[in-house]
Amino acid sequence: MAKMTYEDYLNKRLAGKCVTSAVALFGINAITLYKASSNFTVLAVNMEDFSFYKYEVIQDRFRVLDFEEAIPGAHTNAISPVRLRDKAMLKWWNCVFFECDGKRSYDSFYDDLHVADDTDITFKNVIKGFESALSKMPLSKLGNHVFLTGDLAENPLLQYVLQNRLSKVISILHCDNEAATYSENKMVILPKEKLDSLKLNTNITIDLASMVNKPISITLPLDSATMDSMMLPNIKWESIRIDSSKDYSVNGLDFKTVKLHVECDVFQNVFLYCEDMSGNQKVIQVN
Repeated sequence: MAKMTYEDYLNKRLAGKCVTSAVALFGINAITLYKASSNFTVLAVNMEDFSFYKYEVIQDRFRVLDFEEAIPGAHTNAISPVRLRDKAMLKWWNCVFFECDGKRSYDSFYDDLHVADDTDITFKNVIKGFESALSKMPLSKLGNHVFLTGDLAENPLLQYVLQNRLSKVISILHCDNEAATYSENKMVILPKEKLDSLKLNTNITIDLASMVNKPISITLPLDSATMDSMMLPNIKWESIRIDSSKDYSVNGLDFKTVKLHVECDVFQNVFLYCEDMSGNQKVIQVN
């Protein structure tokens, strides 16, 4: 899965691209494939950095409560990134950090043995180095169930040290990219209070909550008074015009029809999607 930060994701979404964040995919896979039914954390540990995302789960829907991304890691100070990708060494490590009843175990008998044939680094040294690196992670923020993903998710040393430090359930999260076909509106916890409180400034009451699953069409008078007036507390009607074209005129007044619908994401962002009769689209972040 390609790495994409929150800022990358948000920029692509506001540019109108069809994009699902890795964070949403993590949540969808944890819920649908691993049947996570209570709060959990996804910890992504890569070669140079790590990120974590803390999720809340309510009735098979989820949202992110807290997250930090691309935090520089110190785990490669213990052993080089090249070594961490060495298949022969990892095969040896899988024997040393053996799996038993779903957990990694280790015998201190191996402390003074070298982690590979052509290095002087011992298992005691590399364990100490990884423990030091993990001490810089915000482990207190992680929940009771941690899903591990990223470049080093399958590394037996990381799994062992992490289990020892956390004393929590550690599961490897293998993501199915087909989960991107799920609608986030149907999977995430919707910010209901926010949606209910945001109402279009029209002659009838239309709240954003009603536009989540049912698009509406608005016919805009293109006069300056309407365009300068507020559609929502922080958005003018001019914002959804998309371009300068008109659909028709009546008695010298120009009109444009715009279809609107609302989408929400795992971060509790609210997006207003606008589309005119020519198929031109625009996305506005409401909150």
